[in-house]
Amino acid sequence: MSSPASRIQELDALRGIAAIAVMLFHFTYRFGELYGYQSTPPVQFTQGSYGVQLFFLISGFVIFMTLNRTQRPLDFVVSRTSRLYPTYWAALISTFTIVSVFGLPGRELGWFPFLANFTMMQSFVPGVSSVDGVYWTLAVELCFYCVMFGVYTCNQMQRIEWIGLLWIGLSLVEEITPLRDVFIGKLLNLFLILNYAYLFVGGICFYKIFTKTATKLTYATLIASVTMVPVFTPVDGLLAVFISYGIFGLFLTGNLRVLNARLFVFMGTISYALYLVHQNIGYVVMLEIRDRGHSENWGIVGAMVVAITLATAITYLVEKPLISLIRSHYKNWKERGPVLASGAAS
Repeated sequence: MSSPASRIQELDALRGIAAIAVMLFHFTYRFGELYGYQSTPPVQFTQGSYGVQLFFLISGFVIFMTLNRTQRPLDFVVSRTSRLYPTYWAALISTFTIVSVFGLPGRELGWFPFLANFTMMQSFVPGVSSVDGVYWTLAVELCFYCVMFGVYTCNQMQRIEWIGLLWIGLSLVEEITPLRDVFIGKLLNLFLILNYAYLFVGGICFYKIFTKTATKLTYATLIASVTMVPVFTPVDGLLAVFISYGIFGLFLTGNLRVLNARLFVFMGTISYALYLVHQNIGYVVMLEIRDRGHSENWGIVGAMVVAITLATAITYLVEKPLISLIRSHYKNWKERGPVLASGAAS
């Protein structure tokens, strides 16, 4: 068995694999749907889009872990805000600038949607598009954070399996009944992210198994999560999503130590930035390389190099320094004002 520290490192590396999978999907398949290939890539990584499902499983694990270690509600808010927004803003500005300068048919936006995107809430505003299509998952993540924050502030963490089963049950009812076609059903699906609830619940169950706090109810909830895969996944994606669950099984049994290799750890480190910057910027690079008479294969290589380079720069020049700065200032604020800080938990 691997130590807890190394196993968490393995989990971080899985983020990198998920990000690479999504990137390969966009470059080897989705680009062709949007702009056509002059010469089809030898391998089209169509299953890569299901890297998103792996991301959601990981989020279930990590957010439940984070809340279990959180002393005050404000600690969680600062932790998530510092983690999400600086990197997102850097990616947002980079993508908007590059697309505006070089152009990208069908994906160019004006100043209003660009500014609206700074909130990360644009998915909830009718008629406002995201600067990059991958941002849709951020809205899903934010809703999950809100759900879990509610569970935490209501002191219901110890009942998470029952809440998870209720959540999965509601998602099933919404999916197979006319509820999905009426306004209230659509509203529930939007804010309770019912199409992805089973994945977040699965990640939570994996965390409890990982920390040896699982009960029979935990395993029953995990089984309920797995049984939802065929309900919410297209037939061509079933294998990919089941593999994601299998990967977690290997992780829990300590059989993913290979992911401790430096390359995987590095890709895990830059995974958030890579996910955010790769798609539209990558398409711009691929079109530019094609316009210069080179094949799509060279375009894919060029897009990957640019995306990884930019993601590395954002991670080490923006993400890490600002996370450290924000959390350091927050820690100092708590130490200077213990009465005010402790009041957040009342």
